[in-house]
Amino acid sequence: MSNRPVRILSRAALSTVVLCLAFSATGCGRKTATITGKVTFKGQPLNGGVVAFLSTDGSAASGLIDPDGMYTVAKVHVGEAKVTVQSMPTPPMMVNPMTVKPKPAGAAEDSDEAGELPYVRIPERYLDKNKSGLSYTVQEGEQEFNIPLKP
Repeated sequence: MSNRPVRILSRAALSTVVLCLAFSATGCGRKTATITGKVTFKGQPLNGGVVAFLSTDGSAASGLIDPDGMYTVAKVHVGEAKVTVQSMPTPPMMVNPMTVKPKPAGAAEDSDEAGELPYVRIPERYLDKNKSGLSYTVQEGEQEFNIPLKP
């Protein structure tokens, strides 16, 4: 009788163990959270952009800001995280035409290309995790973190 099936099974078991160790070392299987909230600037909702959570383990997760200033970021690693915010024009497909006021003549300077919503410029420091001044302690599960930006 041959030992070949036993050797193949042993190699498969060893490969599985190695893969499990590799995934656990890279953070797969870590506890995560889903974070929702509202981003405001000067008390008004930021109407487009991206929120990013940069964990101390080197992982990052981000989500889009909708025209009402709301965002959702999934799979954020639990622990301390620095937060960045980038303001961008809202894509036309995200805009509810019933809530948009017509753009007045000559207002193109502070409006996005499609003219649906005005582009809100925020200070550049919010793009840099070390200068934004924004941080958050992420807990496992769903949670809310509102982000009031200052000029």
